[in-house]
Amino acid sequence: MYWGTSQLNKCKVNRAFSCRSLYQNVKGLDIAIEHGVKEVAVFISATEGFSKANINCTVQQGIERAKAVAVKTIECGITVRGYVSCIFSDPFGGPTEPSAVLHCVQELLDMGCYEVSLGDTLGVGSPDKVRSLLRYLADHNIPLDKMAGHFHDTYGQAVASVWEAYNCGVRVFDSSVEDLVYMFETAGIDTGVDLLKLVETGVWISQRLSKTNASRAGTALAAKHGLVPSKRSSSSRTATKKQISWTMVKDPNALLAYCSGVNVRPIINRPEKGNALTSSPGSLKTSQPTPPSPDSSLQEQDCPSAQAWISTRAVHLWYKTEPSSKVMIACINSSAIGGGVGAFVCDIHINTKAANVTLIDVKLGIFAVDIFKHAIHERVGVYAAGDASARP
Repeated sequence: MYWGTSQLNKCKVNRAFSCRSLYQNVKGLDIAIEHGVKEVAVFISATEGFSKANINCTVQQGIERAKAVAVKTIECGITVRGYVSCIFSDPFGGPTEPSAVLHCVQELLDMGCYEVSLGDTLGVGSPDKVRSLLRYLADHNIPLDKMAGHFHDTYGQAVASVWEAYNCGVRVFDSSVEDLVYMFETAGIDTGVDLLKLVETGVWISQRLSKTNASRAGTALAAKHGLVPSKRSSSSRTATKKQISWTMVKDPNALLAYCSGVNVRPIINRPEKGNALTSSPGSLKTSQPTPPSPDSSLQEQDCPSAQAWISTRAVHLWYKTEPSSKVMIACINSSAIGGGVGAFVCDIHINTKAANVTLIDVKLGIFAVDIFKHAIHERVGVYAAGDASARP
């Protein structure tokens, strides 16, 4: 179906039943005419199971009832719009045959409906199903410019189905949520709907019903434009956030350790030496003190285990840390040379783009000590050890 350029970037979004009355019998129509109704909608089901359960008649009987209403409506100079339900599936009979939908659509057009809304009553549609059905209808000479889309969002596919239908040539859609209008507007397609006013209406309705707005776009836009109060202000978040107090235990040659309760945070801060864990006279004891067991409790006052930790040699430190059942986190934001590579025994590594890992042993042609082999091979795979550009 060819569309003129004036229609390619336009789309009509109907607020379902806002300007029309839905009737399925002549008696109800007479009452509507007395009250000056401007448009009438008739509906039929494409499936027998839903037709019998919904309006207590067969599909063909439903078509005859709709025809009687349509004929009288047109005689009174009132326009008629048609609806077909269960276009993809019936809750009682399973998948709907495209031929059944075609039959209903053709009947509605023949009785004078200016437009037919295709309803995915169960919300089981998807872009692929929409494309397949519309191509089938078009192949059987159904003008897609007289079709409209009515997709329920039961499985979260409504917006995607609408977009697919639009790309197939449909330009009218029934909707009550902001997501649809937002999608079209951000795609440069004019819907004729004031999106912000629609969002305000959604907020108003949700407040009156004491329900949460189910529209993601509506919720986000309402918060952005200050139409709803934020759940928690930044000041309240700051006030309620639990503060963690860290106490520095010892600082021998920029080898830092902090403790907070049972938590220990050692920091290697010697950028001028590539953060290498090289022991220097007086800073590390000759004896091998026992590093803290991450499974044991530490006293916040003096944290003696943390003092022992930063007094140990690097290899001893990593060997004792690796088997811990507690979560160990390594943060690397510059160089990690030599013993620093042992940080890979930790469970989680957080590295910045500036992180640089190097094993001097390998650069010099010397086989790395066991702890580093273990850290590299067993925990994180084989890295380009000795390559100054290697990144974890």
